[in-house]
Amino acid sequence: MKTVHLAAVALLAAGLSVVACHHTPQPTPHSHLVANSTFNVPAATWSFYTIDVTSEMLSPHLQGTFTASGGSGNDIVVIVMTETDYINWSNGHAVYPEYSSGQVTTGSFDVYLSTGSYYLVYDNSFSAVADKNVTTTVHLNYDTQP
Repeated sequence: MKTVHLAAVALLAAGLSVVACHHTPQPTPHSHLVANSTFNVPAATWSFYTIDVTSEMLSPHLQGTFTASGGSGNDIVVIVMTETDYINWSNGHAVYPEYSSGQVTTGSFDVYLSTGSYYLVYDNSFSAVADKNVTTTVHLNYDTQP
């Protein structure tokens, strides 16, 4: 320790300032691929992915893009909802999803999530006869402590 103090005194005597360095570990970013594909959603049905967010994930957010083709409107509804909301929604009850695109051809989303289980739904239940092809890329982005 004497060597460090003597070096600091020598620097101060030379007119140079001494700055104490404290290294704070930075969070480690992660990007988990949830979906990167093109798939068919038959008429009057929906397809989904499940996403689990753990307490170790800091600032988790689901980020993605999608494009639909098929039928007269080239459209799809994309919904991000909790597991509880998915159960209620799939049984015809009203829910308050984290995200709902409405009936659109293309879109993007960036939804921050809490700890829990989520469903990413591609809904074509509004179309009685037309299948839809959906191209999508979705990542779950989050940080962890080092």
